[in-house]
Amino acid sequence: MKPVRTLILIADDRVARFFVNDGVGKGLSELAGLSSRQFPEEMGAPEREIYQSHHGPAGQVRHGVEPRRSIEEQDRQAFVSHVIEALDRQWQDLLPERLVLVAPAKVLGLLRRKLSGPQSRSVHAELSKDLTGLPLRDLAAHFEDVLAL
Repeated sequence: MKPVRTLILIADDRVARFFVNDGVGKGLSELAGLSSRQFPEEMGAPEREIYQSHHGPAGQVRHGVEPRRSIEEQDRQAFVSHVIEALDRQWQDLLPERLVLVAPAKVLGLLRRKLSGPQSRSVHAELSKDLTGLPLRDLAAHFEDVLAL
């Protein structure tokens, strides 16, 4: 039986790491990493919605453009867009059979919404956790059950 290749994406709103597993008992190999620091011109870019306060008569505060999303949310969405682009490249290079997504709830929701094509149809598991800071040697234990299926 041919081993099942799994691409694993571990992300938060600032860091993304890509791993591959080539079958049960094979462990994880780290492929690449991505950081919001790589895109400083876009994190906090001019397309951000701006919130301004203006003082009117008698000290009343009037607000200009009310942001529909916080600056933090806008940065998170911009970074997740870069993560999806990197995921597309990794997917094309590896041609895995399945995908595992690991991220805190807000980021996981954004990833889900932005996934398309074969990646969205190949999601094998989702873990709502922040594992971005764990060293490689400690990660395998978090995926034993997921990869055994």
